[in-house]
Amino acid sequence: MGTPSTITSTTTNTVTTESHTHAIEKASIAVAGVVKLIDTLTSTSTEDAATARTVKALNDAKVEKSTVITAGNGLTGGGDLNASRTITLGTPGNLTESTANTVTVDSHTHFLTKASTSEAGIVKLNDTLVSTSVVEAATARQAKALNDSKADKSVTINVGWGLTGGGNLAANRTIELNLAQLDTRYAASGVGGSYVPLTRSLTAGTGLSGGGDLPANRSFSVVYGTDGGTVAQGNDSRINNGQTAFSWGNHAAQAYLRTVALRSSSGLLGNGTNAADGLGLDYNAIDARYVKSSGGTITGDLTVTGRLNASNLDQGIPTGTILWFNCLRSALPDGFVALDGQLANRADFPDLWAMISSNRLNNVLDGLWNSMNADSTRLNYRASYSTGTNGSNFRFPDLNGVHATSLKSPVLRGDGYRSSGAILGDAIRNITGEFSGVVPRSSNIPSLVFNRSGANFTGVDGNGNAQQNYNFDASRVVPTSDENRPVSAFGVYAVKARGGTNTIPAAGSPATLLANTFNGSQKIVGDLEVTGSVKFGFLSDLLSSKEPNGYQQLPGGLILQWGKTVSVGDEQTRIVPFNIAFPKRCLNIQLTENIRSTWANHASHVVAYAETTTEFTMFMNSTLAVSTSCNWWAIGE
Repeated sequence: MGTPSTITSTTTNTVTTESHTHAIEKASIAVAGVVKLIDTLTSTSTEDAATARTVKALNDAKVEKSTVITAGNGLTGGGDLNASRTITLGTPGNLTESTANTVTVDSHTHFLTKASTSEAGIVKLNDTLVSTSVVEAATARQAKALNDSKADKSVTINVGWGLTGGGNLAANRTIELNLAQLDTRYAASGVGGSYVPLTRSLTAGTGLSGGGDLPANRSFSVVYGTDGGTVAQGNDSRINNGQTAFSWGNHAAQAYLRTVALRSSSGLLGNGTNAADGLGLDYNAIDARYVKSSGGTITGDLTVTGRLNASNLDQGIPTGTILWFNCLRSALPDGFVALDGQLANRADFPDLWAMISSNRLNNVLDGLWNSMNADSTRLNYRASYSTGTNGSNFRFPDLNGVHATSLKSPVLRGDGYRSSGAILGDAIRNITGEFSGVVPRSSNIPSLVFNRSGANFTGVDGNGNAQQNYNFDASRVVPTSDENRPVSAFGVYAVKARGGTNTIPAAGSPATLLANTFNGSQKIVGDLEVTGSVKFGFLSDLLSSKEPNGYQQLPGGLILQWGKTVSVGDEQTRIVPFNIAFPKRCLNIQLTENIRSTWANHASHVVAYAETTTEFTMFMNSTLAVSTSCNWWAIGE
């Protein structure tokens, strides 16, 4: 045996003249054998082995399974590494205004910022209206109570006797005393407890002396004399144009007062020169101009909102009247309903249903109405009303033949042949006749309604003469159709079912049917009772307020406004707002002083200027240091 050769992972079982080698098994997870070392932790080989250095590095990077993970404050879970472990946050604690940033064994809390006027945060509710706290909030109940106790800005403060000012709450309002009414120097007139100011004067007129203001009793005396402005007496030459007044008889002789006649004017009757003659009212003249409670004429449009109660309405077309209209159904007058056999609600036609239910109009059960007699007369009751399919409706007659199984376009007749409310199908009186065997001759040519039909055949006369059939056809003589009819004009039969525009609706008709329009002038004979409001055309659309500080819009766009100012002192101004804004401009303002603020030789004056569409400025000055207020009147558009 020679010297053995080196054995490697690649040698085989080989013998040479001087040596030999062996094959060595490769190591695997199944057999032991030679193995190659790998110095990395990234290989996935199952036939290589890790180096000691790699195993040491792996050992240095791992921890023992006995190592324990412990949950700290506020956490739960943990344990050793023999299994997977979960660390969870403990159940949080309730947060209140007093909690802090705190951790316990199994929970935690936070500090909450308090709300203030400079910072958002939690806030405590306050259920009162007396707190001055700026870190608490009012409850919804207190907000509601506050809202319920406050007045709307549209609420108006109206001033009573002795006061001026006021207005709605959209701005600050000033209420001041009306010094003219509250003057403490009033004196009782002694009549009904009313008063007049002491500053009021009684002035003596021509021929009188005395008078004065009312701090004291005043009397008047007649001033007699012969000069102008005095009262004549005795033998004053001014009496009777220079004649001396010796006695009343002398004046009578001169045809004075007794010859003066009383003359009547418009609205009056009577005249005369005697004391017994008198004047009276001319009621005919007054009636011609005014509508009295007993009747009259209204010139123009009359709009009634509500029910119109009037007598003698039976003069119109009565409910239940059937008329023929030469128009479409959509053009029927208001209050008329086409007779098409349709169902309708009783409540919509109360007057018509009252006539049906009281048997004043022909009516049958709805089942009978819908039935059709099978015999040749084709009798049915579709000219009648039916009492309906339930307790709230009824059916109109079908005089127009619109219903699917109705006879078409029936002719209205009297009830002498059949009872009222029935419809009969068309028919004619029977026509009969007979032909015996006829031997035609050249002169026997059929005419008019007769004609030959069928083939010739040998007759029974035994002579071999040819015989023929004859037929009857009326269309050869007269117009024919699929119905018997007279000359016809077609329209719509309709019934007066409720009040319309042509007549005032009877009492009990639905209120929605009373919105009628009358063209031209209408005359109402008798009483006119209106429940609701009477509207005079466009006037109902004009704005108005009849308050002490009010306004009125006029046709054409003009607006009138009026009011009272507050008191203004000497050499002072005050801005006075209009009650509503003028859409375009203010045309004119007038001021009238409503307080007597100066006496004797003193005076004050007021002026309005700097007017806009919403306000004007009032200025006052006086020779005395007084104050005054004014009534104002403005016109604009």
